[in-house]
Amino acid sequence: SEFADRYITEYSKIENKSWYKDEERIKLLKEEFGTMPLSNIEMKDIIQFKAKLLNREKAPGKKIRPATVNRYLMLLKGVFSRAIDWGIFHGVNPCRNMKALNENNKKDRFLNAEEIKRLLGQCKKKELFDIVEFALSTGLRAGEIVGLKWSDIDFNVGLIYVRRSGRLSYSPKSGKNRVVPMNNYSQNVLMRQAELKIGDADEYVFESRYWGGYKTAVDRAKLNPVGIPDNDKVVFHTLRHTFASHLVRRGVDLYRVAKLLGNTFQVVEDRYAHLQPKHLQTEVRMMDNIWTSSTIDISGKVCDGHLMDTKWDTKKLLNYAS
Repeated sequence: SEFADRYITEYSKIENKSWYKDEERIKLLKEEFGTMPLSNIEMKDIIQFKAKLLNREKAPGKKIRPATVNRYLMLLKGVFSRAIDWGIFHGVNPCRNMKALNENNKKDRFLNAEEIKRLLGQCKKKELFDIVEFALSTGLRAGEIVGLKWSDIDFNVGLIYVRRSGRLSYSPKSGKNRVVPMNNYSQNVLMRQAELKIGDADEYVFESRYWGGYKTAVDRAKLNPVGIPDNDKVVFHTLRHTFASHLVRRGVDLYRVAKLLGNTFQVVEDRYAHLQPKHLQTEVRMMDNIWTSSTIDISGKVCDGHLMDTKWDTKKLLNYAS
């Protein structure tokens, strides 16, 4: 228990921009292993803990996802790794051979124009409306929006700077800064927020206390009908997928979408390439007419032991081959 606290303060808060998640998860690890010395924790204990997590309900009827279980195991493995590095634990990391569970957290759901209108129509507070519309028009993550400061906004050139800073240590997931140009929607949102905050000393663009109504707005817009799979449910991150999906469907190339999202090209290609207009049709049709001409040059090819140096009529070639 004591070392777990030390791990958070001396390592996670310094090295991990998502340390607050570690701080929350470490509570359950302390609950499970808190009274045991590190030297007494064996792989069988971790397997039992893994099984408990898989059967644990985070809400009535909803069990913890495999991805969440993996995060707990990764944290525990990290605790042992630091203990070894710092000379506190002299054994072998008991998590070293622990296999991660298969994850299927990918959410491909995005909103169409009618669904966007329904959602915005249920954002009754203007602050929530602005947050949702800003997310839809910029593709910023929730944490990036929460941490957005007025110093990150340049109205003169119409740019939004997404920096590695902000309240609660929120920052770009990749750890890299990026620039997102304003469009009419995002610019109007920022102008409205600027008018609301005239004379306000708050350095942040959006107030975090208005985020609580998002789930209610989604429910009222009937975007998550009963029985819908978790991976298809509309969450705040759906707004980011909506931004990217509509850009791709309108012909914006994947490289530029990746730059706007702050993702690698590979991640964007894997997730959004199928949405491109006539996806890969042009590439495939480059093969058209290659072998449908009246003659085929098979110079230098061997057929049935004979070297052929001439152009053959297609029909004769087919007859010969049969």
